[in-house]
Amino acid sequence: MSGAGTPGAGWRHLWAIAGALLAVVLRAADYEHELSMAPGAATDIRLTVPGGRAPSGGFLPVRVRIANRAADAREWTLDLSMMMQGPGLSGQLHSDHRFVVPAGVTRDFFIFAPVPEGGDGRTGVMVNAVMDGPDVAAGGHFMFSLGYTWNSPVGSIAVEPALEQELRTFLGAKYPEVPTGAPTYGGHSPLGQALERISAMRPESWPADWRIWSSHSVVILADDTWERLDGARRQALLDWVALGGRLLLAPVGERLERPPLLHGAGRIVRLAQPVGRTKPELSESLGFHETRLAAPGDALASAQFWDLDAKKWQIGLQAGWLTLFVLTFGILVGPVNLFVFAPADRRHRLFFTVPALSLAASAVLVGVIIVGDGFGGAGARRTVVVLLPQQNQAAVFQRQVSRTGLLRQEGFAVPADVVISLEADPAMPYGKAVALRRDDDRASGDWFASRATQQHALRRLMASRERVELVSPGGAAPVVQSTVGATLREFTYKDAAGRLWQADAVPPGTRVTLRPWSGGGTGESVAPLAGAWAEGQFFARGGRSDTLPIPTLGSIRWSEEEDRVLYTGRLAGEAAP
Repeated sequence: MSGAGTPGAGWRHLWAIAGALLAVVLRAADYEHELSMAPGAATDIRLTVPGGRAPSGGFLPVRVRIANRAADAREWTLDLSMMMQGPGLSGQLHSDHRFVVPAGVTRDFFIFAPVPEGGDGRTGVMVNAVMDGPDVAAGGHFMFSLGYTWNSPVGSIAVEPALEQELRTFLGAKYPEVPTGAPTYGGHSPLGQALERISAMRPESWPADWRIWSSHSVVILADDTWERLDGARRQALLDWVALGGRLLLAPVGERLERPPLLHGAGRIVRLAQPVGRTKPELSESLGFHETRLAAPGDALASAQFWDLDAKKWQIGLQAGWLTLFVLTFGILVGPVNLFVFAPADRRHRLFFTVPALSLAASAVLVGVIIVGDGFGGAGARRTVVVLLPQQNQAAVFQRQVSRTGLLRQEGFAVPADVVISLEADPAMPYGKAVALRRDDDRASGDWFASRATQQHALRRLMASRERVELVSPGGAAPVVQSTVGATLREFTYKDAAGRLWQADAVPPGTRVTLRPWSGGGTGESVAPLAGAWAEGQFFARGGRSDTLPIPTLGSIRWSEEEDRVLYTGRLAGEAAP
């Protein structure tokens, strides 16, 4: 009877069995939808969503496969509407897509539908689709739900199928219960969210585009899978990491621990043990130790830098003037109108005086708004640029706040690969209703509204040959040279030995010898020193250029004093860790 075991061992076995069953029940799969076609149709249309889970931001990748068996080329359009409902923000984000298929051809199209971001707490995402074109059944309308998404520490996890059950079992064994007092999000524990937010995806099966992964916070692959990927798909994952993703590479066998490799705003973590081992590093990498899901780019600069002081840009109610206007209008349209403009023997004049007084009052109100608020608007921006010289790229993170008057045009040009979010309004706990649109390289709708204070966050990976080169790493002091279009001020650099160097300014095209860091400056350029700042990385204050900050509505006048740009990244010529 010695094999009876301890109660603890029995519970561990039960949790292992429960975890395995849960893995089977919740196993993630691609979502597929076959469109209803008219009787005798010569067309088949199928939509596939990789991973089949609700996007938490970025883009929703959708594969559209159209088989055209007709004798002529045909054209279809697809309107995808992301309907979001959550505290602080609700509404829809539309995007239109067009497909042309030659006669007798089956063709795959891969589209990236922008996902609304900015809600706070538990946010439901429903996809409403309308397909229009030959052979599509009447209406061509269908809806599908991909579950829920949360702005929580867990985020969403993409894992290759071979590791999915191992990951679910690990999570179930490590977090069988929620400790008393542990934080929950939308009534769900971090464990419950993590199990539901897992998407199984094969990286070799999808196009080499970082937007495939844009809705995920973490991607977990076996290290040999990573090594087998072709260069284009591996670069797509690196692009996603540069914009704030966390790539976890799990060993098949044992591996010596390595420090995380910082890449842009994200990191690559090579786990020391397989996913199934209860190792703290996996829990930390998944975000269970965090109190909230940090926005991409948060750690690149201090909270002081990112603080846009939104209260400064709030539109005043001007209650005194508004009260006077209402009282004056009430007196005119009431007593004055009845006794002067339309007395008892001429009441028929009311049909003319009431509309005339209303139009006059509206004209006065519009005139006062124009005088007080003007056209267009004003605002402040903060931008961080991470140079990636080895890839000839730059990851750009931008936040902005604006106060608008009357807008004559609300649409604006923005590249299709820019992730843009409208921040939730904390003053509206039941959600601010918005109607947004993104079509190719243009945004329209309620991204900007007349007489409103709004905040946006943008991020983009763009091609760039700008870099700061380490010309002479040896000797008494390092020598650097910049090709950045703006002069870099308060330049600070941490060398491979952990020593700090600085220069007051590094103009483009000029070799500058750095001196040992002695402190000082505005505090912005040295703020990251308090956190994880990698050897070989620099930080400096820059300025506007032709492409930075990312432009949005052209009628907004951005304050030059508040328009701040910071540059960071590894020096070109610095050996990677």
